[in-house]
Parts: sequence; structure tokens; C-alpha cells
Amino acid sequence: MNDSIKLDMKTLIKYTIFFWITFFIVSNGYAQVTTKVTIAGGYPSAMLKNSAEKNISALLNALSKAYDENESSLVFKPAMVSEKASESINDIWLSTHFYCTQPDIREILIKSSDGYQVRNIPVSADGEEQEIVVEVNKKGVITDLYFSLNLHQYQNVMTSNGVVDKTRREIILNFMEMLKTAYMRKDLKFMDDVFSEKALIIVGKTIQKTDTPALTLNSNKETFARQTSDQTIYTKLTKQEYLNRLKTVFSNNKSIQLKFEDIEVERHLKKGYESFYGVHLKQHWKSDAYKDYGLLFFLIQFRENDHPLIWVRTWQDATTTDKSDEIGMGDFRIRPE
Repeated sequence: MNDSIKLDMKTLIKYTIFFWITFFIVSNGYAQVTTKVTIAGGYPSAMLKNSAEKNISALLNALSKAYDENESSLVFKPAMVSEKASESINDIWLSTHFYCTQPDIREILIKSSDGYQVRNIPVSADGEEQEIVVEVNKKGVITDLYFSLNLHQYQNVMTSNGVVDKTRREIILNFMEMLKTAYMRKDLKFMDDVFSEKALIIVGKTIQKTDTPALTLNSNKETFARQTSDQTIYTKLTKQEYLNRLKTVFSNNKSIQLKFEDIEVERHLKKGYESFYGVHLKQHWKSDAYKDYGLLFFLIQFRENDHPLIWVRTWQDATTTDKSDEIGMGDFRIRPE
């Protein structure tokens, strides 16, 4: 009887210690996840399947280890991660530490323009739930990593009848994922490349209710005009003014988190303007110093090489803007050059 009680006490003590160790690990933000990636389909050869599984698994586990040890930079073997991808991942890591939250990932390889990609990989990024895409080349070497739209958002746009050209739908979705990641890794060069030199950028900020008279935004060519409200300030910026503002935001915030949802894509219906597309979405912005929930609209033009160019970016407060007041393609006079 006494021996049984002693055994039970030992067992109780053992599990109590285990519980507190586990609690300490979780509460202090340790990843403690070893991930195995399985490619379930979409691969043209067993060599690519095996290499992609090995390299992506190793990458995710390296990220978890670096997260646990709070490493300031990441080093990868060239046979696993390309030099360009390594630089890109380290750029993200400088502002956002993240790790895979699942021990088992089972996905298919999806053919992309430059190789293949594995989507729907769940990660925790500074405490925020996100998903990433990992791209590999024909040898299974990792060539890129970026934060993605969730699967539901991706499928909604791909199955929508609002855009005829499937290829351009894919390009737009990939572009939005790249844009999201560029904000999170504070990539001013990417912003400089994708915004037109004559871009119209309207930024907004939620304010407390005030008696200040409303302002009217007008460009020199009367491209756009829209009243502000007593709850939001709108400011019209040139591309360079916007980049200068972003530079300040990036330097003042260690971490920037974005989530895109409710994405809708439309193509311009007027003859001769078929290269213009409108993208509507809702954005959750969270940084060290500021957070908001906004409605974004992008007016994008496809250039000859099918690389999107942003002509317009607008922001409105998602919590106070009525559906009938949302900015869209019809609010702008487009003059192709």
C-alpha cells in the first residue's frame, strides 16, 4: 500500500515537473516544432520530390531553431537555399522572426513561372498566424519564400468570373503576396520598382472626432476627387513622398504585420484599356506604433513583360466606410501613355 502511494507520488511529481517545463517553454515563445514536409503530388520526378521534401523540411526546422535561440541571422547551405533566396529570407528575418507551427506538412507541388511552389505552410510571425509559400527550382533548391494569401482567398480569386485571363489572375495574386512580404521585410527597392513614377497614392489615418472642416483631394489633372470625413484624414502623395514616408515608418518599427482578406479583382471593361486591373481588399496593419483596418484599392497595369505596375493605391477606414463610398476603378480617369 505504502509502496503504491510512493510510486503515485513520484509519478505525480514527474508529470508536474513536465507540465511546468512545457508551460515555461510555450509561455516564453519557443517553437519546439520539428516539421516534416511530404510532397503528395504535382512532381514530375522522384528526384525533385525527394529534394524538395528534404530542403523545405530542413529550412522550416532551421527557422524553428533560429527562433528558439533568437539568432539575428540565418545561414543556409547553397545546395539547399539559393543565394538570392537566402538574402530575401534574412531580410524578412531582420524585422520578423517566424517558425512553422505544424509538425507535418502534406502539400502538392504547384507549377510556377520559374519552377514550383509549396503553399499553405502555417507559421507564427511575431505571434501572428500567417502562411508562407516556398518556391523551388527544378532541382528542388529553394529559390524564394514569401508570406501568402490564405488558401480560401487564393481559390476565391482563381474561380471568380470577374477576370477572364487565368494567367493574369495568378500573376496578380502572386504580386499581392510579394507586395505584402515587401512591406513586412521593409523592402523599399521593391516598392520603387512596382509603383509608377506618376503614381497617385492616397493614404489615410484614423483620427478622433474633430470639428476641423473636411478637405477635398484633387490632383492637378483632376484625376480624382474625394471628401475626407471627420474620422479620417486623407493625404494625396506622389511616389517619392510615399517612399519617404515608408522609409520613416520602416525605421521606426521593428515589426510590421499585414493580413489581406476579401480580395476581389476586376478588369477594365473599356476597349483599349484591357491591360488595367482593379484590386480591392481589406488589410489589417499592425506595427509597433500603430494599427488599423483598411480598405485598399490598387489600379494596376500589365506591362509588355506582364509585370504589374501600380498606378493608384488608396486607403479608406474599413470600420467607417460604407460600401457605396468605397473607392474603385470608376473614380479615376485613366490616360494610357
